Amino acid sequence: MNLNLFAGFENSLIEWLLENTTYNISFRAHPMNFQNNHTFYQLIKSKWANESRVRFDEKMGNDFCNFSDLLLSDVSTTAFTYSFSTLRPSVLFAPLQFQSPMARYFPSITAGGGGICRCLKELKMVFDNLNLKQDYKRIMEFRDSVVYNVGHSEEVIIRQIDAILKGKI
Repeated sequence: MNLNLFAGFENSLIEWLLENTTYNISFRAHPMNFQNNHTFYQLIKSKWANESRVRFDEKMGNDFCNFSDLLLSDVSTTAFTYSFSTLRPSVLFAPLQFQSPMARYFPSITAGGGGICRCLKELKMVFDNLNLKQDYKRIMEFRDSVVYNVGHSEEVIIRQIDAILKGKI
């Protein structure tokens, strides 16, 4: 299995984002890469060290969720964590082929419901058509339908007790 589905595309992707969006970019490598000073990570970091719109996030944890409008990732479970906790969309970029049972759920958390972007042209379409309010609503509905939601736990418990008392469980 590939650990990074856009490995080797990082510099091109950062360059493209700088040219085609006005976003600040927080580059967050896998913790193993920055903790072990991986050579490729160091090359990427040195190339963009003087770019004011690029920042390298080496904090442990999910602090980036507090200031990010959206998450651009390869096909990572971090996208689900990010979208479920912030109700903001993930944008998945994976030029390499990828198959997973999770793929059917990607449209539920991605910007515009588009799933995986396979090329920069598709990525441009996603950024050109961002609608964070629509994404928020769709992601919340999906999250609330598939995740045990503490805000609705009383209703769930009552339904379960009712089903037990009726002999359905």
